[in-house]
Amino acid sequence: MYQSPMRRNRSRGLGSFAAAVLIAPLLFGFGPAPEAQPERALYLDLQKIVDSRARFEWVADRIEAEEAARQAMRSLCQVDAAGRERLRAWIAAEVQSRGGPAAAQYAAGVPLGDLGKVMRLERVRVVMDVVEPRLGGECGFWSPPDPAFAGVQTDARRFVIFVESNGGGQLYLNYHPLTFGGTGAGRMLLGYGLDDRFTLAAGPELGAASTFPRDEKTGTRSVKAAFLAGAPVVLRYVHSTFLLDSELGVTARAPEDDLEGWQFGYRAMVGLGTSEPRIGDFMGYLLFTMGYELVPGNAHHETAHILRLGTRLGFDWDP
Repeated sequence: MYQSPMRRNRSRGLGSFAAAVLIAPLLFGFGPAPEAQPERALYLDLQKIVDSRARFEWVADRIEAEEAARQAMRSLCQVDAAGRERLRAWIAAEVQSRGGPAAAQYAAGVPLGDLGKVMRLERVRVVMDVVEPRLGGECGFWSPPDPAFAGVQTDARRFVIFVESNGGGQLYLNYHPLTFGGTGAGRMLLGYGLDDRFTLAAGPELGAASTFPRDEKTGTRSVKAAFLAGAPVVLRYVHSTFLLDSELGVTARAPEDDLEGWQFGYRAMVGLGTSEPRIGDFMGYLLFTMGYELVPGNAHHETAHILRLGTRLGFDWDP
């Protein structure tokens, strides 16, 4: 079948965007963390708790550590004294390898902006200093030390469920005159934590979209709605509070006035966002998303090339 150069270029564009979506998580470094368990899992948990508090303002070490104690105890109680001591030794070695204590480096003229990694390490240690003396009498019998502890603040080696709502705008790149609209959907994805950095998830999505086409004769715009469905596959990269979603999926859409005219397409999306520490079984998050959807034409409708921008609000449920 003959394809115009413009159509071939757009199809290649979707392939290139999809490849970039898959490669994107590999471009982010993991950052320092112990290699051995369970101290690795403990460090990643405490790092996220510290980062979530420092994201807005870290006022004073002791005060912030006291505020973080309840969340930190859930992790610290599950690592025995030997594991905690190994983590302390690792933190001390990392601080020295980065030039020594942050206060001493700052006094010597090192800019505050260059001390972020050292300050994070020291703040994790402060949280341990404040919380550890309480562990002997306050850890519940239901959370004894576990040599296989995989962490609380990541999805490592566990099944989770993503419950999400998303909305935003869409722009039809090949429609003349220019056509834009909005979209909203909800979805539930079943995921598994491949390790403490990557979670793979997939599931159904249902929603609706609207376009506001302009009549060439009158110049007025009308509202045209469509039903949406999809089956996305998401690879989520996690670094502390930072999230990067890479998504590929198949889609289906039908205008409300032509339910027999279903069009099936393909979508590639990326999402950048942030998450909060897990409370109970739930961890909330917010992402800003950008995507490209190719919807090949059929007997009822022409091919559509759609750019999508929006937000996604959800939570990670560890049932």
